[in-house]
Order: sequence, then structure tokens, then C-alpha cells
Amino acid sequence: MSLSRLLKYLGGHLKSLKFLKLQFNVALKRLASAVQLRPWPPLFCQFPIELLTNRIVYLYTTRVIKRYRHKGLKRFAESGSRAGIQPKHADRLRRLLTALDVASVPQDMDAPGNKLHPLEGDLAHHWAVSVSGNWRLTFSFDGEDVIFVDYQDYH
Repeated sequence: MSLSRLLKYLGGHLKSLKFLKLQFNVALKRLASAVQLRPWPPLFCQFPIELLTNRIVYLYTTRVIKRYRHKGLKRFAESGSRAGIQPKHADRLRRLLTALDVASVPQDMDAPGNKLHPLEGDLAHHWAVSVSGNWRLTFSFDGEDVIFVDYQDYH
């Protein structure tokens, strides 16, 4: 099965091919370790796509963002509700939250246009990526888990 067909089947909608490759490879590594299988390519030869889909959904529900600081962002991530966020930022936030779901280190978020940078002062050990203009998404890692995700206008 081709990568594009698999992502279409899974409902993937990512714009950057480099970013897509990173997310796909990270998801496959996590999938292989979670079900204790040999890595790609025999993975798809051994299991039907429905089982793979169930495993990926299971991984996303168990290894995801652990805590949110912004209530509107949490509501958006869980239900898709745009109340509490800037509606024009919804598509960008969806892509960034998807990337955070598969990120295991801050550098996984260093895709072109994200402007990943560490924060200082009270927010030391936190990282930020640009959403639009002066809006940013801040987060921190606890091991491989993402914690304290916030959506801020920093001016």
C-alpha cells in the first residue's frame, strides 16, 4: 500500500511533504514498538489495514498531549469547537496539535515555518512555535509526553 493511499484512508491532511514524512516515520516507529513487531516494511504485509488503523488510533489516544493550559485550545483539540480560539487560526492549530501528538522531543516540531524556539525566564524549559503574527503555541515535554500546551498572544 502506498503512503498516499494509507494517509488518505486514515484521513491524513498534511501540507508539507517533509513534515508528512517525519510524522509518518515517527508514527510507524511508535506503532512497531507498541505492538512489538519488526519495523517497516513487513508491518503492512502481516496485518490488515483495519488492525493498523486501530493500533494507530490507540497510540494517539494513549500517547498524546497530557495537559492543556488554555481551555479553548483543549476544547478545540477534543471536539473541534472553535469557541475560545481565533477561528482563522483553526487550520494551523490543527496541524500543530497533530505534530505535537507524534513529537517525542521539541526538535520534532522544527518544521519550516514553525519558528521553534526555547523560552526563557518564567517559562524556562518551555518551547514555542508560531501560529500567526504574535500568536504562538507554547508547550513543554515531560519525557516523551507533551504537557502545558498553551495558546498565547504574547504582546
